[in-house]
Amino acid sequence: MSRRRGLGAATLTGVLVLGGGLLAGCGADEGGAGGGSDPRSDGATGTATEPAAEPTADAAPSASSGATPREVGGQVHVLGLHRGSAAGGTTGPPVRLTGPDDVAVLGLDGRRAAPLERELRAAWRDWQATEPAPSWALAAAVVSVGCERPVDVDVELEPLTVTAVPRAADKGVQCLVPVTTVALVEVPTDTFT
Repeated sequence: MSRRRGLGAATLTGVLVLGGGLLAGCGADEGGAGGGSDPRSDGATGTATEPAAEPTADAAPSASSGATPREVGGQVHVLGLHRGSAAGGTTGPPVRLTGPDDVAVLGLDGRRAAPLERELRAAWRDWQATEPAPSWALAAAVVSVGCERPVDVDVELEPLTVTAVPRAADKGVQCLVPVTTVALVEVPTDTFT
């Protein structure tokens, strides 16, 4: 009888290992929205923050959710890309965030977007804590909703546009839920006048 129990335990262990391996295949390495295998993800909410690509030496400091700011053309600071699984929203023009509750105008999907909205509100508070000059404003834009996770954004000031730069390896990736990516950028205040 003990032999049967040992075989059952070995079978159960094999199933758990195989199941864990299959679930790990849905992680960030393949561009999926699994969240759990992504070291930048908090695992519990599926939200992740990714710094913009290659910061420059003269980029403005920011405490925005650990994102590394990057200066673009001396007039724009990309503060980071924030992600949430099944958070909804549609891509569109950037909006000025004058307070933490302004993230609601991004049109994210209520309860499912709550972790991402909390992260964006915290990023706004962190940015405010740096005491930015009145000549600077924080803007947010939904730059991607889907399986392809952008690695950076291109920013144009006139008119203000923020466009996702996709990761080449993500083309054609399938995922279980779409991932919403929101870019936070610091721009001159007069951009919104």
